Amino acid sequence: ADMERGEMRVEANISLSGNPKKLGTKVEVKNLNSFRAVRDAIAYELKRQEGILDSEGKILQETRGWDDMKKQTYSQRTKEDAHDYRYLPEPDLPPMVITDKEMETLRSRLPELPAARRERFIKEFGLKKEQADILVEDKEVGEYYEKVISEFEEEFGEKADKILAFNYLTSDLLGLVRASGRSINDTAVNPENFADLLVLIANGELSSRGAKNILIKMFATGEDPRDIMKSENLGQISGEKELKEVVLEIISSSAGVVADYNKGKINALEALIGRAMGKLKGRGNPEVLRKLFIEHLQ
Repeated sequence: ADMERGEMRVEANISLSGNPKKLGTKVEVKNLNSFRAVRDAIAYELKRQEGILDSEGKILQETRGWDDMKKQTYSQRTKEDAHDYRYLPEPDLPPMVITDKEMETLRSRLPELPAARRERFIKEFGLKKEQADILVEDKEVGEYYEKVISEFEEEFGEKADKILAFNYLTSDLLGLVRASGRSINDTAVNPENFADLLVLIANGELSSRGAKNILIKMFATGEDPRDIMKSENLGQISGEKELKEVVLEIISSSAGVVADYNKGKINALEALIGRAMGKLKGRGNPEVLRKLFIEHLQ
């Protein structure tokens, strides 16, 4: 059924055959403007075609119209073969011949298609399909990610953590981008500076909390992450000598928690690390703190 100018226009194809395993000759009925007309036209054609078959006549392949006043169909034009449907070469249009070389040239000019990019991201960067989908759905984000990885690998080579880059990009940076109503390429954080931030995290120079704080300022000002880290004193403390002093201080002032730890309560260790991080204003390296607490609680 086609809707034209708010009116329903329906075509019905009806065919009868004396052989139940074989289709009969198709008859099209056009310009049916209601479901009642469709029903009546089919009923009329069934009766008409049955009469022709009963008298051993031949049903023509034709197009018939519907007369809603007379409740009967009438012949409009016959269709004997495919040429009646204009399946013929157009004499004014020469045939187009495309060689294999031309096809290859056209194919080489195509950009990387989404399916191929998804597979490449999964294979090249070790991403899951769901992660790759995020980078494929927004081409700009995918290209930004690739530039970040390129810069990140200059420092770490193949050991550059692609998942770390993906997580900070899609959760932290994209969160800021979407809240601002801008696109990834219309922000003050360029791929080079974003990769520098990842280097600070991977080197243990910056904690996760510090990285998030620095990224917010980078997004607002476009500053280099190292400059922000120094000016805001956000660098992570990883030196065992400096952290040992804090660990010993927390142990001496937390007798109850230490007693719980000695009783086998694992959560007590996390509580001690939390107190140390509070003392260090979130700048302590949690893994180094964990190691030192375990050593000095024995």
